[in-house]
Amino acid sequence: MKKLRYIVLIMFIALTSVGFDDCGTDPAIGPGDLRIQHRLQTTSLGSPLLTPYAVTTSGEHVQDSGDFNLPYPSGGNYSFGPGTTGTDGRYSIANGRGPALWRIHAWSGPCHNQFGVFFLKHAEETKVDCVEIGGIFLPPGTVAPRVIAVSNPPYEVTIYGQDMSAVGGMPLVEYYNSDGNLAQQAYATSCAQDGSWVSGPPPDLTDCVSGQYTLIVRNADGDAVGSGTVNVFNYTPCTSDPEAVASCEMALGLFWDYDHCQCVDHNW
Repeated sequence: MKKLRYIVLIMFIALTSVGFDDCGTDPAIGPGDLRIQHRLQTTSLGSPLLTPYAVTTSGEHVQDSGDFNLPYPSGGNYSFGPGTTGTDGRYSIANGRGPALWRIHAWSGPCHNQFGVFFLKHAEETKVDCVEIGGIFLPPGTVAPRVIAVSNPPYEVTIYGQDMSAVGGMPLVEYYNSDGNLAQQAYATSCAQDGSWVSGPPPDLTDCVSGQYTLIVRNADGDAVGSGTVNVFNYTPCTSDPEAVASCEMALGLFWDYDHCQCVDHNW
C-alpha cells in the first residue's frame, strides 16, 4: 500500500455566523430550502480533518433527480450567488430546486476557480469537500451511490467532477481508507466527453473494513483531477465464544451482540 503525502494544514476557525452556535449544533434548514457546507479535507496523524472555511460560492441546477423513491422535485430557484458563506462554510438556497444535481463553484479559498456536481435535497445539508493531496487541492465532487455494500456491490460507481479525460486511456479510480492508505483501485469504463463524470464497476473490496473512503480520480497522464467520498459497509460473520457470551449475559446492563461478537451496554 502506498501512503498519501498529505500536507497538514492547521487552521484555527471560529465557528460563528448568523444562526450558528459555538457548540457545533447544525442550524435548522427550512423544509423548502437547500443547504451546502464547504469544507477542506486534510490528514493529520492518520486521521482525516474536515475543516469548514469561508468561501465565495455559486451554483446552478443541472438536472432533477430521476429516483422514484424520492419526493417529486420542487422549488423555483435554479441558481444562487455568487455569495460568501460564513466562517462555518454554510450557504442556504431558499426555495431551491430539489432533489436534484447542482453544479457548485468555489471562487475563493483553497479550491478557487473549481467546481463539482452534488446531489441536493430539501431540508438536508450537502457537504462540498475540497481534498488536499500532496499539496494539490482537488476539486470537490460527489459519488453515486454514496454507500457500497461489499456483499451486494453496485453495478457501477459514478464520480462527478471536472477535467476527467479518456485521452490516453480510461481514468483510474483509487480508493483510500481513513488512514490515507491506498486500499483498492479500478479503471473507469466510461467517461463524459465534457469531463464532468466517470463511471465503472467498483474494485474488489472484500478485504476492506467498513468506513468512509476517499476516491481519487487520475487521468492516464497521472494527474489527480477529481475526488469524492463513499461509505463502505463490509459485514464479516464471526463466531461467538460461549464463555464470553455467558460472562457478558451474567453482567447487569449488558447483552451479547451476536452480529458483531461483542459485549454491549444496553445504554450504548
